Amino acid sequence: MKKTYISLMALLSLGLVVTSCSNDDEGAVNSVQIAGTHIKTFTITQEGTGVTRTAIDPIIDGAPASITGYKIEWQEGDKVTIYDGASTDPKKVGTISQIVATDKSKATIESPVADGATKFTAVYPQSVGAGCTISDNNITGLVIPDAQTATLNSYDPAAAIMTAYLDQTDYNYGTGTGQTVRADELNFKNVCAFLKLTTNKAYNSIKVSVATGSIAGTYSVSDAGTSPTLYATTEGKEVTLSLSSGTIAAGTYYIAVAPGTVSGLKIECATSAGIDTYNPSSTTVLNRNTVYEVGELGYGVSVDEPIINFGGTDKNTAVVTFTGLKNSGATLTVTPTDGSATLSATTVSSTANTVTVTAAKKGTANIGLGDAQTSIEVTNFNAKIFNAETDGTEQNENSALTTVYLRVYDATDIIGNTSPVKYTVTGASLATTSTPGVWEVTCGTGGYKDAKLKVTYEYKGVVFTLLDKQ
Repeated sequence: MKKTYISLMALLSLGLVVTSCSNDDEGAVNSVQIAGTHIKTFTITQEGTGVTRTAIDPIIDGAPASITGYKIEWQEGDKVTIYDGASTDPKKVGTISQIVATDKSKATIESPVADGATKFTAVYPQSVGAGCTISDNNITGLVIPDAQTATLNSYDPAAAIMTAYLDQTDYNYGTGTGQTVRADELNFKNVCAFLKLTTNKAYNSIKVSVATGSIAGTYSVSDAGTSPTLYATTEGKEVTLSLSSGTIAAGTYYIAVAPGTVSGLKIECATSAGIDTYNPSSTTVLNRNTVYEVGELGYGVSVDEPIINFGGTDKNTAVVTFTGLKNSGATLTVTPTDGSATLSATTVSSTANTVTVTAAKKGTANIGLGDAQTSIEVTNFNAKIFNAETDGTEQNENSALTTVYLRVYDATDIIGNTSPVKYTVTGASLATTSTPGVWEVTCGTGGYKDAKLKVTYEYKGVVFTLLDKQ
C-alpha cells in the first residue's frame, strides 16, 4: 500500500496542531506518518509455547514445569515498546494487527520505525518498556512490580515481562547479491519466573515474600533477545496480589517474580478474620520461563471426634485434619470458649496436615489455623468402683468384696440415675440407690474380681465407654 508522508512543517503551515498521545492511547499506528519513518510489520512469537498472558491454559501439572507446558495466546489490543535506535525518538509503540487464528501464540504487529533501522529491541508490556532505557540488546530500568492484580487462571499482564531482539544487519539487510535477509520476526523471551497458587477460598490479598534474594524491583537485562539475564539494581523482597475492590475468589493464580536464588519463601493469605501463613520451602532456585507450583492455599479444618473425654481412655484423643498447603509447620490455635478446655498438641506436622490432640481439661474450645476453625468439646466422664455408697475407698478390679458401688461422674459432679448410662453385667447384679449416679453391685461368692461389667454413657450422640471389666 502506498504511504503518503506529510512533514511537520507542512502541517503547521496548514494551522494544524499535532498532540502527543498517552501510553494508553498509543496502541494504534499513527495515521499520520512523520518523514523519515515507515510502518514496519513484524511477526511476533513467544518462546516455546510459553505462558498465556491473559488466559493461561495448563496442559501439564507439576512443579517446576517448563512454561512450554502452557499455551500462550496474544490478545487483541496488546502493545509492545519497539526501540529502533536510529532516530531522535527511538522508542515506538507497536500494536497487534492480526492474531493467527490457529495458533494464537503467533501474531503480527505494526509499528513506525526509522528509515534504515536494522536493529530492534522490544519489550512487553508497552507500559514497562516505556520506562526503560534501551541500548541495542540491553535494557536498564526494567521494573517487576511488587503490587500485582489478581487475574483468575492467569497473571497480571502488566507484570509478566517479555523481551525480544532482532538484528537484521547480520545478514546485510536489503543489500548484497545472494544475501539472505533475516525475517522481520521478533521472538519474545519470558523474563520472569512464575509462582502458581491455587486457593480453596476467597482472600483479601496474597503476599509472597523472601528472607534473602529478590523477587521484585528494578533490574537491568542483558542478552534480551536470546536468554534474558537479570541484574537487580533495586531489590524487592515481596509481591502482593490483590484487586482494586473485592476479594480474590477461590481459584488458580500466577505471580510473576524475578528469577534467582531465594530463601525463606513465605506466603501470607489475608482474610478479614486473620492471615493463613505458609512456608513452602527453605531455599529455592527460581528460573526464568518456569512455573513453580506452590500448592493449594486456604486451610480447611475438620476433627474426627468433636467431643473427647478427659476422664477415661476411650475417645480421649481427636485427630484434627487440615486441607491446604502441607509442610507449613504452623501453630495450632486453641481458643477456649468457656475458659477451661485445653489440648495437648499445638503444631501441625511438617509432613502431613494432621494433629492428634489429647484432652487435658474439661471445657469447650475452637481449634484451627487462621480463620479455619472448628469447635471441640472436652468432657470428663468417668466410672469408678467404691466400697461404700458415699465416700469410701476406691476398689480395683481384683476386689474380693461381694458388694461394691458403681459411681458415674462428669468431672466432680455425679451423674443422675436417669442419665443415659448403660451397662452389661455378668456374675453380678446392679440396683439403683438413693444417691444420684450410684448403683449397688451385688457380686457372687468370688466377689467383684469374678464379675464382668461394662458401663457406657451416651452424650450428644457420642457413646463413651467408661468402664470395661471383661
